[in-house]
Amino acid sequence: MNYVLYALVAISALVLTISVAATEGDDQGLQALGGSESIWGSKNPTRNVVLKRITTVSSVVFMVTTLILAAL
Repeated sequence: MNYVLYALVAISALVLTISVAATEGDDQGLQALGGSESIWGSKNPTRNVVLKRITTVSSVVFMVTTLILAAL
């Protein structure tokens, strides 16, 4: 069981690192916080939106598996 969790942590950390490195920066400053583009409602997602989804999912998986390993 622990080895499966260790593998999930390693894979999610790798995916998280790659997705953050591949995401292009926003030149909008603080306007990016209140953007009009919805991450989940877009019918034709751009590259950055997909990378933001991947980053969010992999960070949640990383945090949850790390917390589970810390509790064991």
